[in-house]
Amino acid sequence: LIGLASVAIGLDSEVGQFLPQLLHPVLELFKDQDDSRVRYYACEALYNISKVASEAVLPHFNAVFEGLCRLYADVVSDVRNGAQVLDRLMKDIVTNHPSKFRAGEFVPLLAARMHNLNPMIRHAALSWITLLMQFTEVDIVRYLPQFLERLFDMLGDQSRDIRHTADACLNKLLCGVKSIEEQEKAGEIVFETAGLVVKFCSSDDACSRLTALCWLYEFVNLSFAQNADDLRADKAEVLRWKAGWPTHMPELLGGTLRCIDDAEDEIARMAVEMNNGLLEMAQSLGDDLPVDKLVAKLLTSMHKRDGQADD
Repeated sequence: LIGLASVAIGLDSEVGQFLPQLLHPVLELFKDQDDSRVRYYACEALYNISKVASEAVLPHFNAVFEGLCRLYADVVSDVRNGAQVLDRLMKDIVTNHPSKFRAGEFVPLLAARMHNLNPMIRHAALSWITLLMQFTEVDIVRYLPQFLERLFDMLGDQSRDIRHTADACLNKLLCGVKSIEEQEKAGEIVFETAGLVVKFCSSDDACSRLTALCWLYEFVNLSFAQNADDLRADKAEVLRWKAGWPTHMPELLGGTLRCIDDAEDEIARMAVEMNNGLLEMAQSLGDDLPVDKLVAKLLTSMHKRDGQADD
């Protein structure tokens, strides 16, 4: 391990072309279960190699992150501490070279690791989302449909820190969606994520229900904002927005009705606001309004309440 790190230092600016030969054996030793010192020194070696390679290591970032996730969950504190030092170096490299970071390749891996219940891995995933949101070159919002559901799941995590960090990430990401200037891009993200968000209106976790309603309310308002000024708006884009809502409106109504008599006053008030927004949308859709599906949702909601009242 010391030899591999020394080779990287000796290669200096030429290290990039030899990184596969240097990284693979080091990352393999992250898996050593016999001796924690091997894992620790492998982490140290990767740190030294990455420090020399700088942005040249970014094409191999997924393999490095996979290794880091393994070390985040290590039972030995020294190994975990080493992983945190390596993690900070990788963040520094991305911060200095955001345009070279391959977010499209990383986000599916990130979303998969967000399923892990280990708090250290979840903290790491959230810290990377927080970092990547800072860079316009990365444009993490465009990948939102791939990891948004996992982020909502974390609102119900046992760890208070994870819940608060997930909530902060969701707030910033929602601001990112609202600030998108390209109507087509905004519409794609809204319509790809609305179905994911509405499921959390039925969550047992109160924060998840409230956050889901806030997101959906902003989605509906965003639609009106996009369509408000037809002098500036592309008429074709306006039509696309209107065409997308009839598909999603019934499930949005269903989610809203589940929360409209919520035991939490703030959630119930937000559901009323959301319902008012849906009523305005219904008026704007005209003949495109999916009346049969909306009536079905209303009847389902009424039957459920009748059943609860009988109980």
